[in-house]
Amino acid sequence: MGHPTTLHRRLHGALPRSVAHQDEQRLSIIQEDHLANWIRIQQAAGCPLTHAQIRGLAGRIADQRGDSKPLGIQYMVGFLSRNPFLKTQRAKVVDSVRVHCVTEAKIRP
Repeated sequence: MGHPTTLHRRLHGALPRSVAHQDEQRLSIIQEDHLANWIRIQQAAGCPLTHAQIRGLAGRIADQRGDSKPLGIQYMVGFLSRNPFLKTQRAKVVDSVRVHCVTEAKIRP
């Protein structure tokens, strides 16, 4: 018999990589879930966050846990792969004509 397959390993108690290494994550599963839900709320409100803002928030959460090391370069890649429902959105440029046409006098009626 050759090398054991993934199925064979799982049948004998091996955990998936994502589960086996959860304790090595900088934020707990619950903290990442709360952060991801808050990001979704911001997106729904029309205020999507940048990757830098998300990294900053995650860093502050880790800092409150007593983990003051900076987040790794690949943190956002892992965070987005663990939360696939979050999609990177490009900022939409608002036409300057539309911005300048919005005045209180036009909106009030």
